[in-house]
Amino acid sequence: MRRSRRDGFTLIELLIVIVIITILVAILVPTLGAARRRARIGQCMNHLRQLGMALTMYKDDTAGVDAPRLSAVFPVFLTDARLLVCPMDRFRGQFRGTPRVEGNLYLSSGVSYGYIPRWSRAIELGWWEPDGPPFGRGKYSGLTPLLECHWHWAGSFDPDKEFDEPKAGGIVL
Repeated sequence: MRRSRRDGFTLIELLIVIVIITILVAILVPTLGAARRRARIGQCMNHLRQLGMALTMYKDDTAGVDAPRLSAVFPVFLTDARLLVCPMDRFRGQFRGTPRVEGNLYLSSGVSYGYIPRWSRAIELGWWEPDGPPFGRGKYSGLTPLLECHWHWAGSFDPDKEFDEPKAGGIVL
């Protein structure tokens, strides 16, 4: 019985396989990056939801008084300080705090989110029409606390400015 000399792959066949794998990786990497970004935005929105519930519990516990700052709900109403940091915040909450965004002014682990304890201030900033957001003012009417996260919709973030510049093409959520 005679054996064929063609037991392995030729150099051309190996190069073709490498090129095909390279093309597949080039197609998949941007897709995986976009999926990772969407997952971080979803995680951020979950953080905002939990912060909103913690602020509501604070308000219920203090007979209708708003929390003076976001870090005030930690550790009693919010037991994990990581919820105060947006997953998309490249500073991880470690920047000089201002009245707009706390940073690490009061809490060493940092706070990424902006906080405005009154609808009236949000209306003044032009976030909503005088009647409030399209879904209504909420349980406490004009006293409902607000949170904002600029890390996934702003083109650049400067805690000293009152407004962020949106990314090209509008708000990205």
